[in-house]
Amino acid sequence: MILIGIGNGVHKDGTPSKVSQFIVSEMVSDAKSWQKAGREVILIFSGGYKVNGHTEAQAMFQYARRTAPQLVPNLFKEAKSYRTHNNAVEALKVAGLVSWAKRAGTNVIIYDHPAHLSRTLLCFERANRLFFRNQFLITGRAIPEVYDSEIPGQPYWASRESFSRREKKINLIYRFLLFRPWARIGFFLLSKIWPSERQ
Repeated sequence: MILIGIGNGVHKDGTPSKVSQFIVSEMVSDAKSWQKAGREVILIFSGGYKVNGHTEAQAMFQYARRTAPQLVPNLFKEAKSYRTHNNAVEALKVAGLVSWAKRAGTNVIIYDHPAHLSRTLLCFERANRLFFRNQFLITGRAIPEVYDSEIPGQPYWASRESFSRREKKINLIYRFLLFRPWARIGFFLLSKIWPSERQ
């Protein structure tokens, strides 16, 4: 089982946002349950948005290490991706390496904020089909809805209203560009608009 957490901001001191903390907590809880059931579990934290040199992935990784030290051998991070389409491609690359090593299966659960999850699943499903030959079985899990007004440079996280308004606009762009018939071109265009490792 491969669990992928999408970064949702990082504070100036390198601690994960409230949203990212919820994501890590849900992933850790599920990982422990899968392990009790005898399944190998891998946790991947994805996100290259950076504040004061700290990326989302690093912040989530460190938070998981502190809160669940027994899972350290199962933790991986992907800190290249800057936007959701980058998350999909880069995180699935890591997942592919893990599954090829036969440490986990191809079942992938994506953890994200409920208002962002539909865009995330769209990107992961398209990336899986176009670049990974449908290697993975992808599902999504929404964490409890929470907002964090203290994320630097991301004022839209302050409230449900501001975040929802922004998400609706960006979702329209993603749904158009990643429409199935021309999704490969859409990924190319998105990589030019919002490149990986932008910062």
